[in-house]
Amino acid sequence: MLENKLWKRKCTIKIQGEGNGNNDSEIDVSNLKCVFNIQTDLNNISTCAFEIYNVNSATENFIVKNGYGLIISAGYEDERFGAIFEGTILQAITTIEEENFKISILAMCGDSTMEQNFIKLSCNSVKTRDQLKLMGDNAQKPVDINISSEVEDNELPRGKTYFNTVSKYLKDITRRINNVFYKLVKEQTSNEANSPKAKIEIKGIDENTETIKAVEISPETGLIGVPQVSDEGVVIRTLLDPRFIIDGQVKLKNSLIQRNLIAPNNGSYYQQYANISETGDYRIMFVRHTGDTYGDTWISEIICKGPNSMFVDGRGVIR
Repeated sequence: MLENKLWKRKCTIKIQGEGNGNNDSEIDVSNLKCVFNIQTDLNNISTCAFEIYNVNSATENFIVKNGYGLIISAGYEDERFGAIFEGTILQAITTIEEENFKISILAMCGDSTMEQNFIKLSCNSVKTRDQLKLMGDNAQKPVDINISSEVEDNELPRGKTYFNTVSKYLKDITRRINNVFYKLVKEQTSNEANSPKAKIEIKGIDENTETIKAVEISPETGLIGVPQVSDEGVVIRTLLDPRFIIDGQVKLKNSLIQRNLIAPNNGSYYQQYANISETGDYRIMFVRHTGDTYGDTWISEIICKGPNSMFVDGRGVIR
């Protein structure tokens, strides 16, 4: 029999203005009705669809005209509380939903570093590590790009000209090298010139994952429903848990996982079989946090795979 437990939710939501280092330039909206949907992919790029309801005119003007950053910490009043999103506001619009006034916000973590960070550079034939250092140093917003010692260091066959975004060239490089992927480790959290640089890591698919202790998942710790296995991985839903991070580990008893029937002769069986870990140790590939501060929704969904079940296909897509 499961032990009765009260799960008391906890949430802190702050919106920062342009003067990011000044406490006077941020507002706390934790007590208002807020709805969020945060998705983080394997490259650790996070997108947040955020809605806030029935604010006063001063708060509306601050968010729509001066809003720069969005910070969300959520979980429960125990060790399961922490940051689940910290990123830059890309767009904020006001709408009416029935009798409610609503501000809808689109924010991203990694967009300014990856998708809007332009490189203009010409260089001679160099090795991969030197190529990445030149890219990072010559980006519009300089970036520290670290490459694992286990990744092969090939030399370019000829000189190269760069005139595109950091994201575009990282995808090109990781497609060229077998079984590697890139991950945003730290976003540049301020638009000021002297703020710390963002950090990006390139590592092998089969390298050790995060050294943080694996999160145990069970009905006692907040598991919702039955985990499902699919071609993409093992899909798990739990009460909201900020400890789920990309490339982190979870531990789940395989007896709790429900397998699905597969179509014959399409290879699906082999992919589903590969996604199952014999030891119950899984690696997180995708994270989604959804919540409503005035509603019932307070859920995390993750997609995991066995630690050695990933590979990169010819298009650079992780499977």
